Amino acid sequence: MFDGLLFFYFGYVFRFFFTDRLQQWYYATTFTVLFFLIGWWTPENTILLLIQHYIGGFLGIAALVLFCRRIGHLPYISYLGRYSIMVLVTHEPLIRLLQFAHVPHLLIAFGILLVLYPFIIPLMRRYLPYVTAQKS
Repeated sequence: MFDGLLFFYFGYVFRFFFTDRLQQWYYATTFTVLFFLIGWWTPENTILLLIQHYIGGFLGIAALVLFCRRIGHLPYISYLGRYSIMVLVTHEPLIRLLQFAHVPHLLIAFGILLVLYPFIIPLMRRYLPYVTAQKS
């Protein structure tokens, strides 16, 4: 659980300290290509898997922040950002469920989740508001 805090903090720091220096499109494109290359690689070694986890997360966050900064307001990304605690709480169990259902690759499972979150978030807001920090 505390692993996710590192990614939230990295996104915050990256947004405020590096986006002004990395305005060109090729930075975001490079980060995106590297993110997908690292995501497609499936190491057998546990240490390499951990390194892949962090480097892939940082590259994905950097690419997303740069693209969003360059493009402007993206309603879907803003929606996910507003309910990011729900995404944080549910993405790993749902990915494991999709892998159990024989989804062939992690990136495909990730894409399926991106399609499903507009349906998952309203259900969680309605039926689990205290768990998802929507009510005090």
